[in-house]
Amino acid sequence: MVLAAKNGEDARNGRRSRGPSPNGHVQTESSDDDSPVPTDKIRVGRDYQAVCPELTPENLRKPELLADRALLVWSPTTDIADSKLEDYILLAKDKYGYNGEQALGMLFWHKHDLDRAVLDLANFTPFPDEWSVEDKVLFEQAFQFHGKSFHRIRQMLPEKTIASLVKYYYSWKKIRSRTSQMDKQARKLTTPREDGTPSEAGSEGGSNDDSDHDEKKWTIHRGIRRKSDTPPRSGTSDENGNQGEGGACSNCGVNCTVTHVTPKGTLCTSCFQHWRRTGILRPTSGPTASKRGAPIGARHKRKPPRGMYINHDDLAAMASGSAGVLILKAMDRELEALHRQIQQNKQVVSSLKRKHSESLEDLRPT
Repeated sequence: MVLAAKNGEDARNGRRSRGPSPNGHVQTESSDDDSPVPTDKIRVGRDYQAVCPELTPENLRKPELLADRALLVWSPTTDIADSKLEDYILLAKDKYGYNGEQALGMLFWHKHDLDRAVLDLANFTPFPDEWSVEDKVLFEQAFQFHGKSFHRIRQMLPEKTIASLVKYYYSWKKIRSRTSQMDKQARKLTTPREDGTPSEAGSEGGSNDDSDHDEKKWTIHRGIRRKSDTPPRSGTSDENGNQGEGGACSNCGVNCTVTHVTPKGTLCTSCFQHWRRTGILRPTSGPTASKRGAPIGARHKRKPPRGMYINHDDLAAMASGSAGVLILKAMDRELEALHRQIQQNKQVVSSLKRKHSESLEDLRPT
């Protein structure tokens, strides 16, 4: 009875009994340190509750002694029509780069005077509440180290406030787990296997129901799978020219919109460049088949998702990018920087004018 009571107490405390087993077999002793301790749990008890301070009467409060005091930046008014207020916010956004809160703060600073607020918009440079790529990377690294300790995260991002960090965290945690199927496939292709070669596992979006029987042979090249017994289509091109109208490469079997006629056959752009540079065909390798005809490894048993057709030229164009778009983006960034510099110069000029006007008052004759 004493042993049973002790075992029952150990079971309630979450520990394994070290006594003999009822069936006569001796159990091996296991240390409490070996058992995993759950870290995510609800802590209930007086020791885990927050201590609320007593309410201070209003006549004894001294808000002027507080380090962080609230500042009123906007208060609605009935003197301005909603249409005029919307036009003012639209002007501040489009012409001066303000956001809605900054525009309303400027209007409240001038005591809801629209004319004075519009004239003063050009004298200040709005501080954008934007997160650059470097800020996002630093936040993710700090979050991995410190978790939800935003005071420690702020040590790596001192220019951000606690409120800004919390606001970005709630928007970031919604999208951090979203990974497209293309990203998952690219991650699998870049993951090294035990033998050092990159893995080429099929996409998770591919359906095993759409796959053919294992006895069919497939060759893989650039993520495109086709039957090994299907001959590649020959590209249509004239015999005298070097460039064809399109078709399949005779070397790798990839469909291309532009082919090149060579003594080695009709080649795609990649194979043609390799042949012209080295004088030999570009090597292409696929998985070797077993005696029964089935490919080796379960990673070759999937096809791309239904309805996906990959073209080599489209992939090459997507990888290279458009130079025109990059140039336009660079020009937009340059214009934005110049616009901000102009606003800063206006602010400096207005401050100098104000200082000079105050100093000239003393020099004017009475």
